[in-house]
Amino acid sequence: MTAVDWGGEPKAHIVVRPCDTVRVGMEQIHEEIGVAPRLQRLVCGERQLKEQDVWSELNVHQNEKLQLTVITDEVGAN
Repeated sequence: MTAVDWGGEPKAHIVVRPCDTVRVGMEQIHEEIGVAPRLQRLVCGERQLKEQDVWSELNVHQNEKLQLTVITDEVGAN
């Protein structure tokens, strides 16, 4: 469906059906680059996508780039 940018470079490509949830794409990202879905934040335009969102309701088009932010467990760790 689309490329996922992380730090300005394409890192993953996901293929989802319109009836799939964003979680399906997050699982594909996990398989491709090893980042767990709980650590992913996907943004399209200015909207953060939620795991339960359905692609057909998001108005995300084929080949549209998504921005991936990775949340680390080490934030605030000593």
